[in-house]
Parts: sequence; C-alpha cells; structure tokens
Amino acid sequence: MQKGLNRQPVAPEVDYQGEPNVTPEEQEVYDMVVGNALQIIYEPKTTDNIIKRIAESGNPVEGLANVVFMVVSTLEKSAQQANQQIPEDVMFHAGVEILEELADLVTREGAHEFTDEEIEAAMFMALDLYGQEKDQSGQIDKEAAKGELTQLEQADKDGTITELVPQFGEVVNGGRNG
Repeated sequence: MQKGLNRQPVAPEVDYQGEPNVTPEEQEVYDMVVGNALQIIYEPKTTDNIIKRIAESGNPVEGLANVVFMVVSTLEKSAQQANQQIPEDVMFHAGVEILEELADLVTREGAHEFTDEEIEAAMFMALDLYGQEKDQSGQIDKEAAKGELTQLEQADKDGTITELVPQFGEVVNGGRNG
C-alpha cells in the first residue's frame, strides 16, 4: 500500500451464526482485486485524473459510476489475460469497496462530498454499466441478471440492502473514512 493511505482493514462478511460466509479462496481473490484496484487508484497520475474526471464531469455521481466501472473493467480484463476468473459475487463486493474508496478519495481531496443517496445512485449506475458491457459481450445470463437487479432494487426499497451488501451499510451509516 502507498504511504499515507488511510484505509480500514476489510473484514469478511459474517453470517447470522457469526461464521465467515466466504471461503479463504474467495477472500484471497477479493483482497487481490481490492489491492490491485488501490494500486490503480493511488498511482499519482491516475489519482489526479480520477479526481479531475469526477469533479469536472458535470454530474459527480455519474462520474463516480464511470470511474468505478473503468477500474472494475480494467481489473477484470487483466485477470482474463492472466487466465484467472473472478467470481461475480467477489467482483460485486470488491466493486462496492472500490466505489467507497473512490468516494472517500474525492471527498478527502475536497472535489465533492458524496451523500449516502449519491453513493447508492452511483452504485446502481456502475452496476448498470457493468451489466451493459457483459450483455454486449455475450457474457451475461440475462434472466439471472434481471433477478439479481430486481433483488437489489427490492432490498433497497424495503430497507434490507445492507443484508445483501453488508459493507454498503457502513457507508450508509456513516462508516466511511473521510
């Protein structure tokens, strides 16, 4: 990690019996994906471009979603070139962590302070961009994706989204660094 990076350790998700619900292999892939994302984000030239892109986008939420999508796509393409597969659920949770980190970065730099609602909107926009790319490349099961998106939207409406995406609750409940 780069010097001066203010990050909290990422704890694995815990099920209701207090046991981690990820395998050690999944946690290792998650850690690798998030670690690689941080290397991309905190490369000095990249950091400046990210902040500028989001701040000058005219719509910081859309700018954040686009940058998250670009980072996730870069990581996925890199993994594919190395003949490695990143499970969808691992990539989803890593994507949420990446979104949170980018929102924190932009806030720390004073370019824009994201509200909880903006972060949530950016998450859904990034998911939509990701889904569109997967669809266009023929890599998506449309029915499964519809079901997952419907499940996320319903969880958002009925207030149970933090059960599906536990680390998102940290953002909504003010647990972001900043």
